[in-house]
Amino acid sequence: MTTTTPRIVYLNTDNIKYNTDATSPAANNFIDEELKLLMEQNQQLPVCGPFLEKNENDEMKNLKRRLAHNLFSEVKMGGYFFPKKCRSNHKVAILVPYRNRERNLAVFVYYMHTFLMKQDLEYRIFVIEQAGGELFNRGKLFNIGFTEMMKYNDWHCVVLHDVDILPLNKGILYTCPPYPRHMVGTVFEKSNLTYGQYRNFFGGASVLSVQHYKQINGYSNLYWGWGGEDNDMYWRILSEKLQIVSYSKNLARYTSLPRPESPRNIYSLSLFFLGNKGQVVKESNAKMDSGNGSTVDILKNIEPERFIMVNKGFPVCGSMMEQNNTNEYNKTDNRVKDNWISKVALGGYYNPKKCRSRHKVAILVPYRNREKNLAVFTNHMHPFLIKQQLEYRIFIIEQAGKEVFNRGKLFNIAFVEMMKYNDWHCVVLHDVDLLPQGDRILYTCPTFPRHMCGTVLEKAKLTYQQYHTLFGGVSALSVQHYKQINGFSNLLQISQIPIVRYNKTVALYKSLPHRGQPKNKYRYKLLAFTMAKYKTDGLSSLVYKVIWTKLRPLYTHILADVNPLREKITDVYSNMF
Repeated sequence: MTTTTPRIVYLNTDNIKYNTDATSPAANNFIDEELKLLMEQNQQLPVCGPFLEKNENDEMKNLKRRLAHNLFSEVKMGGYFFPKKCRSNHKVAILVPYRNRERNLAVFVYYMHTFLMKQDLEYRIFVIEQAGGELFNRGKLFNIGFTEMMKYNDWHCVVLHDVDILPLNKGILYTCPPYPRHMVGTVFEKSNLTYGQYRNFFGGASVLSVQHYKQINGYSNLYWGWGGEDNDMYWRILSEKLQIVSYSKNLARYTSLPRPESPRNIYSLSLFFLGNKGQVVKESNAKMDSGNGSTVDILKNIEPERFIMVNKGFPVCGSMMEQNNTNEYNKTDNRVKDNWISKVALGGYYNPKKCRSRHKVAILVPYRNREKNLAVFTNHMHPFLIKQQLEYRIFIIEQAGKEVFNRGKLFNIAFVEMMKYNDWHCVVLHDVDLLPQGDRILYTCPTFPRHMCGTVLEKAKLTYQQYHTLFGGVSALSVQHYKQINGFSNLLQISQIPIVRYNKTVALYKSLPHRGQPKNKYRYKLLAFTMAKYKTDGLSSLVYKVIWTKLRPLYTHILADVNPLREKITDVYSNMF
């Protein structure tokens, strides 16, 4: 008895040609004349009825037997199928990234054809194989598959499918949805173990319209190895304010085929939280097929209303101290821990949904080359701040170039830029390597400047106490006071504004491991001139250039050139002293 090999389109990445013009003459070479004629005839047929209207009657039983015995006579060359007696409402491209999974692939294509044909879809299965020995790049293979599939048909939607999972319920429809649909609810592993797909995830098997896939700029091309690209995709969809529809976990049951483990991407968390180099959809105008970095998305003509959740009709939120002694606070604490990431809007913005906050707080964080610290910082700070019912946004201000780090100037730049987003009441000046360790450390707007960092817990349980003339680490000032002192770098006593400090037993912070910045050997001389120069050195003399501003999932990221005039630092100091 002869066997028929599965009919699949293989795209080897060595021979990929990035031609996105589906109307080009070359595109027609993929479809033979006989198939063209069949497709034209199919357009004259009545539209297929909804799949769910079909009951388990004799006709369906006959169809199952026919599929089992005669599968490959129904499927055209290239894994293409369309109903013969009706015209499908759904033209679906199934994209499957692949490498070295021969057994999985053989099971997958046989099973999926029998499953999909029952739904009266017009579909084609594309298997995109990665050549070479580099780490597997699943996201980029999806983008390649999407680009190439448009040469074969005017598809309505695309299903992004792993080769090692199979749907177990006929109620899982592979039709084209109006919104992005995550189709995997529960996966049955070997030994009857199961796992539920977690919330901020869009992997396994998902479907989007062609329009939506283009709108979110496809997958990121940066995730080499296992992990991270599906979380990144989830945020791309939310960035475009698209609603994600998910099947019930009881319905969306899949089984997992045995497979070898792929090498993990050790940078996946950093890429996800940092939106590395503009690959979050809001930040890239690059085509999906380029993979050569991306252009930047500079925010122009910013309107604060775009970034502010309107909640003026709500009652004012209660104070943090009023909540601490109530059961409601404990419930809020648990809810925040379980579900905080879905509450944070793009750009790291949050405001309470059931009340109007008393405090509009901008968190400013100067930054350079601290990817791990930043990932930990944002994950710690958002749950911490949400519990305090603040309206806040986290701004990460990064210094471009290789010049000596200028923390004070970065604070000043961020202060100027933050005013484009909201009418903030106060600003918190925060180092990226310090994390608050107690709920009594309030990030509310103070009447007087507040130094918030009392005791810092270092590694090996060593501690150091912040000395009384310092206003660093973590501090909060009203917008009015920051302007009054002309920003950094100035001591507040000169403006005769009192400084409030937390008790050292309350203001506990943990220090993250980090490399120290080169010390400024002129710092003591500069401090001696503070009283003479503070009115002219600060906001009033600020010169900088914003290279780009990007809305990351957990923060607003500003890259700035702090020395656009290319002044030599030694010349500046020699003119002063």
